[in-house]
Amino acid sequence: MIALIPYLLATAGLQLEHPTSVSDYREFTEFCQRAADNSEVFASFRQSSTYQAILEHVGFECGRMYLDIILKQSPEFLDQIDRFRTNDTIGGPATYYYDETGVISPTTLRYVKVASDLKLLFGDALYDSSIIEIGGGYGGQCKILSDLCHFKKYTIVDLPGPLALIKRYLEALNIENVTLRTFDEVIEGENFDLVISNYGYTECSPSMQEKYAREILANARRGYMTCSEGGEKKVESFDRLRRHGISFFERPETPPIGFCQNGDPNYVVIWGSES
Repeated sequence: MIALIPYLLATAGLQLEHPTSVSDYREFTEFCQRAADNSEVFASFRQSSTYQAILEHVGFECGRMYLDIILKQSPEFLDQIDRFRTNDTIGGPATYYYDETGVISPTTLRYVKVASDLKLLFGDALYDSSIIEIGGGYGGQCKILSDLCHFKKYTIVDLPGPLALIKRYLEALNIENVTLRTFDEVIEGENFDLVISNYGYTECSPSMQEKYAREILANARRGYMTCSEGGEKKVESFDRLRRHGISFFERPETPPIGFCQNGDPNYVVIWGSES
């Protein structure tokens, strides 16, 4: 199987120029910075093919699968759907109508589904916690979690261009207690209650994966990491976490450009679960 992010890059005709992570290429990072700086670009950045080469490529059917899981695991989340839906007020995402929710973005449903997994796995430990996310997208997962629980601190690690976009996005939605850091900023010595990665870890180069395994994963009491098959490198400290945690196929699998598949080998690694 072709790893998801390299496949998307090839489909979009974009070339990787820098080794830090798969998303570290000039067109994407420059676009994120431009969206952060320019209000007109910011208003529709989630429609851009450059941006969709990495994010915001989830279609209607995949959204339906996410919603089915939410309804099964966390039906009470429907009471907050209007609050979640504010995630779609910025960036001009593609939205669809679902009977249970009305009009909503499938990407927002994906973030809600991950939040449902986290609540199922970690329960009240999510509240008043220190969370770190490796690769923050535009800040959508942080926003959805802020709707559900009051976190003590939320740290997002990403590239400078994406961080500028995340900053503008979260400020527009008045999300507080968020710290933004570049990939190479020192984190060693800090402890975290939970580390999240929606492919961010497996997009990174082997040296960056080793840095994060040593400085973040080893210092996180709990973890929820969605990984692409073939994306993770041979990092001994991550292998130990995978062996001592729980690993299962992602459901449904995050798709290449709008298609959802079941049974493919993208997987989720968790540790520290109380359920």
